[in-house]
Amino acid sequence: MRNRSATGTVESGLLWCMGGTGEIRNLDELHAKQSPMISPRQSICFFLFWIAIAGPSTVCGQQMSDAQLEQRLRTLKNDSLDALLRKLYLHEFGLPPDDGILQARHVVEIAKKTDSNEAVAKAYSNVGQLCLDHGKLAEAFGNFKISYVLSQSENAATKAWVVLHIAHFYFNIDLLPEAEKKTIESIALLKQLNKDKLLFSTTYFLSMIYYRENKFDSAMQVSKEAIDLFKNVSQPDHQDTTEFISAHNTVGLCYFSRGDYDEALEWYKKVVDLSRILNMKVWEGIASGSRGKLYLKLGYLEKALEETRHELSISKESKEWSDACNSAVSMGKILTLMKRYREAELYLDSAKSLLPHSKENRFRFTYYEVRAELSRAQGKFEDAFVVLRTLAREKDSVDHQNEIANVKRDAAKQEIEKRDTEIELLQARNEILALEAGRSSLLSQVLIASVLAFVVLVTIIYTAYRNKQLSNAQLMAKNEVIEKHEKELVGSLENLKVAQAQLVQSEKMASLGQLTAGIAHEINNPLNFILGGVEAVGDEIQDLKVLAKNPSGRETDLEASEKNIGDLLDTVKNGVHRINRIIDSLLYFSAPQHDSREEVDIHDTLEAALTIMNSKIKDAQIQVTKAYGHVPLVSASPVQLSQVFLNIIDNAVYALRKSEGQRKLRITTTLQEGKLKISFSDNGIGIPDKVLGNIMDPFFTTKEVGKGTGLGLSISLGIINNHGGSLQVFSKEGKGAEFVIYLPVNGMGRPDGPKGHRSA
Repeated sequence: MRNRSATGTVESGLLWCMGGTGEIRNLDELHAKQSPMISPRQSICFFLFWIAIAGPSTVCGQQMSDAQLEQRLRTLKNDSLDALLRKLYLHEFGLPPDDGILQARHVVEIAKKTDSNEAVAKAYSNVGQLCLDHGKLAEAFGNFKISYVLSQSENAATKAWVVLHIAHFYFNIDLLPEAEKKTIESIALLKQLNKDKLLFSTTYFLSMIYYRENKFDSAMQVSKEAIDLFKNVSQPDHQDTTEFISAHNTVGLCYFSRGDYDEALEWYKKVVDLSRILNMKVWEGIASGSRGKLYLKLGYLEKALEETRHELSISKESKEWSDACNSAVSMGKILTLMKRYREAELYLDSAKSLLPHSKENRFRFTYYEVRAELSRAQGKFEDAFVVLRTLAREKDSVDHQNEIANVKRDAAKQEIEKRDTEIELLQARNEILALEAGRSSLLSQVLIASVLAFVVLVTIIYTAYRNKQLSNAQLMAKNEVIEKHEKELVGSLENLKVAQAQLVQSEKMASLGQLTAGIAHEINNPLNFILGGVEAVGDEIQDLKVLAKNPSGRETDLEASEKNIGDLLDTVKNGVHRINRIIDSLLYFSAPQHDSREEVDIHDTLEAALTIMNSKIKDAQIQVTKAYGHVPLVSASPVQLSQVFLNIIDNAVYALRKSEGQRKLRITTTLQEGKLKISFSDNGIGIPDKVLGNIMDPFFTTKEVGKGTGLGLSISLGIINNHGGSLQVFSKEGKGAEFVIYLPVNGMGRPDGPKGHRSA
């Protein structure tokens, strides 16, 4: 009876520590706020992993009386006892939660009637596992702790069995260092035994802990150890093969995290080969997703697209909706980078419908980030800002919840450490009480116990009160920060709209400022014609006065003067019209920025830009060829389009000034596949490859200081995207450049037909 007495002493002490009910106060709140850190697939793996601990058996199909159960618990040992407890666990797991836990506690009471510490320890562990499965973390911890203390007097197999359950518990509440420590302790015990199957599963479990802790070197080393241990498993079941494939995938992920991409691809290929051999197609999809992320990292967009599309197909086929959501977001990201915006929108819409199935916050965050990037690439800056604001709110909310969970987790960790200390104190107290039993009276023992109980109770109440005050203060501070951020975001949106309009107008006026001298020269030439014509008309008038006084030869001279005056007036009229066109072009271009649309003749807008740039073009001795096709009107803002054309022509003139030989600029308009194509091609110095990808970034310029703001092409890209079109550039250094604009069209062709080829 010695073993049973010792069991009762330790158990009663632990229950007293937990308040007499088997519940650890404040831990239940931790589960209420804590988001699970593992996916449904991993949860199933853990459930199957725990079942594998006890070895193969069938579900209990018969009812046993309490007397029969007590007899079996008394006589069975090691694997036989594990098999019986596993049958009982499966039966209890199938019951409603409260009924199952109550039944498991009843098994504990029966086990206490035996002389077997092993049976009592494992029965308590069964209760802990059921409580963990049903989310009762406080009760789970209490029962596991009792099981651990009782197992210390047993053999290595029992210790390993109990320690592994506690490691699983710590992993589920995200106390990874504690889970790592207990798993290593369990592996050390299992190496003393001949349990190859359990040693393999436990080693694989340790690799998962290391990977979650971002200890990639350790995770890779332990995963390879697990792969080697699998060779010793004589009859692997489905769970064993799943963990075997997963270990290969973990090695690939570790190589990827270290930047060793060739090795990562080799291990991903092994995963695909194993998944096909073992007919586990879901792992082929997982490996395709891993390869897609690797190719995306390297910039191989076509390969990344192919692998990710394959992953999405398998995820849908396997009904892994969380993985399907992540794959659809990845497709949207890749297609955005490939400028296939319409397809990207379709995949992101699909991902949005799957977001409720996503179990991890990072998938939702990635969705919003990719959606914002797509809107920015399309020039929809306000939409991008709205998405980013939603993302900020989501992150603030999750950070808020994580902070609460961290506070609760820290409180739980302190409580666990305090329980450990209290258990050690209780064990020491029990030893002291046993030594003093023959010399102390019952009254003194009760008095000592009461004083200790009072001190512990006061300490627990005070600690709980302080933790609650600290948590409330942190919550209030976080709420104030969130409210402040929301107000700042609303103000930032309004400021952004005003700043954007001012920036576009400022850049436009800066461009006009740089063209002032040339425009003045353009106006001065026709003014000289007008002045000369007026002076000549004055001379003719004087001649007419003289002619009026001299009748001889009057008719012939009168006709000559009449013709001269008509020609001179035509010259004056042409000069006035020329000045009028220049002023109209300036007014057309310098009008305030707005988004109102109207039916626009694109050729008129091009001519207005060329008129403003005419002086620069002549000064640089550039031959301009205009090949205007038969194209329809477009719905657009003429002010905004004229700014785009002026920016592109100005860049072409700048590039042509630096080139040798005959300088040519060709402007072409055609209707191509239902869109209006406008091409500006020159034979200038071209654009170097190293800067070609950056020329449309804000504030990027290759011009000298004071000759460019770096905003022209960036603003032009935004304007064209806002019109539903696209702006592309093709260039080779030393071989000129071509800027191509595509705009959607509306309406029929021009009534006056094509204007053909024109040169300036």
